[in-house]
Amino acid sequence: MYHLLIHDSLNIFRMNEFWRLFLKANPKLNTMKKYFLLPLILLLFLGSCESEEPTPDKPQIIKKEKISGFIQKGPFVSGTTVTMNELNSQLVQTGKVFTSTIINDMGLFEVNNIELSSSFVEFTSSGFYFNEVSGEISISSITLTSLSDVSDKNSINVNVLTHLEKRRVETLMKEGKSFSESKTQSRNELLSVFLMSLSNNSSFEEFDISKNTEEGGLLLAISIILQGNRSVGQLTELLSRIQNDFSDNGKLDNENIMYSLRITTAELDLSEIRANIEKRFKELNINTPIPDFETQISKFLVLKNLNLSIEGEGTVEEKIVTNPSGREYPINTVVELTPVPKEGWVFDGWAGDLSGNDVPNRITLDSEKNVTVKFKRKDYPLNITIEGEGTVEERIVTDPNGRQYPFETVVELIPVPKEGWAFDGWRGDVVSRENPLLLTVKKETNITLKFSQPIFKILENGVTCVCEGVNPGSKGMIDGVEYEAVDNELLRKRRDEGVDLTKLCTSLVTDMKELFSGKNLNQPIGNWDVSNVIDMSLMFFGSNFNQFIGDWDVSNVNYMNGMFENSNFNKPIGNWDVSNVKHMGHMFRNSPFNQNIEAWNVSSVTEMNIMFAQTNFNQPIGDWDVSNVRNMEWMFANARFNQSIDKWDVSNVTTMMQMFEGSDFNQPIGNWDVSKVRNMGGMFRYSSFNQDLKDWNVSNVADMSQMFKETNFNQNISKWCVENITEEPQDFSTNSPLTSQNKPIWGTCPD
Repeated sequence: MYHLLIHDSLNIFRMNEFWRLFLKANPKLNTMKKYFLLPLILLLFLGSCESEEPTPDKPQIIKKEKISGFIQKGPFVSGTTVTMNELNSQLVQTGKVFTSTIINDMGLFEVNNIELSSSFVEFTSSGFYFNEVSGEISISSITLTSLSDVSDKNSINVNVLTHLEKRRVETLMKEGKSFSESKTQSRNELLSVFLMSLSNNSSFEEFDISKNTEEGGLLLAISIILQGNRSVGQLTELLSRIQNDFSDNGKLDNENIMYSLRITTAELDLSEIRANIEKRFKELNINTPIPDFETQISKFLVLKNLNLSIEGEGTVEEKIVTNPSGREYPINTVVELTPVPKEGWVFDGWAGDLSGNDVPNRITLDSEKNVTVKFKRKDYPLNITIEGEGTVEERIVTDPNGRQYPFETVVELIPVPKEGWAFDGWRGDVVSRENPLLLTVKKETNITLKFSQPIFKILENGVTCVCEGVNPGSKGMIDGVEYEAVDNELLRKRRDEGVDLTKLCTSLVTDMKELFSGKNLNQPIGNWDVSNVIDMSLMFFGSNFNQFIGDWDVSNVNYMNGMFENSNFNKPIGNWDVSNVKHMGHMFRNSPFNQNIEAWNVSSVTEMNIMFAQTNFNQPIGDWDVSNVRNMEWMFANARFNQSIDKWDVSNVTTMMQMFEGSDFNQPIGNWDVSKVRNMGGMFRYSSFNQDLKDWNVSNVADMSQMFKETNFNQNISKWCVENITEEPQDFSTNSPLTSQNKPIWGTCPD
């Protein structure tokens, strides 16, 4: 009123001044002043007065001493920042911001001295909160928001419901609804998502989990449903996904989200959660009863059982068409069932509340349902073809049914050769020499049983005795001499019996590991067929064997480690095909072996440790391909070896510990790539070595202890990169002529 009076007085003053000047310029109009012009001009000025009143487009100042409320997921802890942003009528931030902090562990905040040009605001807070499911304070923060009209409110709560409805409210306002209408509609829609409703018209900003009210129970129930057993990160992602999905049409269309919510909620112990909240309320001196969240959660979990039983072997895939939640489903959930037979089984129909053979099949859970899924074994034929003269005995170990066998039937097949014939293996779907053969039928199986007349013969080399189409114990004649076919087991038996080993045919043997280890046997077995042998490790270890075996076909052997170690062997074997051998460690250790093996293909070998240690071996092997060797430790230790090996590719070797210890070796190896070597401890200890090594890349070496101890070595290695070794290793060059000037500068890597 005060403003209006001032405004009117000013207009009256202006009106009088205008009238005085107008009549002075028009004296004839003076008589009209009283009856016509004065009222007209007064009316015009009053209209001018009205036009200067505030319009709806002009901001009206809203002043509030304080707005308070609670930030609740569970309650945010004290000290958390709360931000209030002013929004315009399109809910866009104007730039005016108010901040405050939460003042207690119930999430209470106050924003003071507020002056706004719009009644719309957005509250935002990021903080740690009490997790009612775990009973602990969260390990990281979460962000919650709320859109509010504060024109008639001094109390605003921020919670998961105000957060989830935010984008939906924005969408509805863009569609033309008022803020109040948008808030009411989004509230009802969001509660409906969780199968809940509210009996009054309270907004989500009025919900408080510390109040024993319907609103408190709803908020606490939905907070628990959302939390489940999720981490803060998982909860944040879930809130974002629900907010985005819900914003479009006020529904939660993503079935996977609802499935996850029901699964996790069904797993919760609600009594434990109530105990957690009671404990927290007691700690905060809150004496009000906890709201009834259990009833609201039960509305969310209206469940019907689907009881599945299975006959036979298989499983059932359950695809939820609506509202999934494990084996317990909300009423009217539609479940799609797909039988998945185990291998060798087939689906045989539905029983119980489902019938027929449809795959997949759907069932609506309008009540508890019982469904049986039936599976039966599938039968497979076993087809046996016989080559040669003989028969086969079929002994059924499980579930016989003629030549048609149910899935996983175990059949024992026993070859029965005719006199003068021998079992020669299985072919077709099974390739084996097992006798008898245990066969598990898992599909239609086609097998050929081969019988052959044994063949014993000498190969074209005039030495090697081979036998084909034989069984262990089969015998045959060659030039009037009888030979017996042996396998791994029979060979060792005949060895222990002391028979003439030269009369054995070893074509069936695959393993000769430790065959003569420690034995006093020295028979001429150079005629053996070892073409199928895989393992010869320690074969002659510690034996007195020293016979010619240079014609052996060792092309399939993988292991020769320790083969002649501590033996008397010293015969030529330079023609051997060792291309598949991987392990030659210890092979000739402490033996008199000193034969030419220069032509050996050792490209597959990875282990040569101690290979020639304590031997007289001194043959040229400089052209060997050692590019795959990893281990050369002790390789020539205490050996007489002193041949050129400067062309060796040692780029993959990782240990050379004591490689030349006590040896006669003194050849140039300065161009070796030793960049992967980590251990050179004692490498040249007690040796004659004195060659240039200045270009070696030893940057990865960690152990050089006693490397040149008591050697003749005195070369300049001061430029070695030894950053990994910070001080001179123990006995690095004790009693050697290596000068200080020629030593590495420890802990450095000179240019």
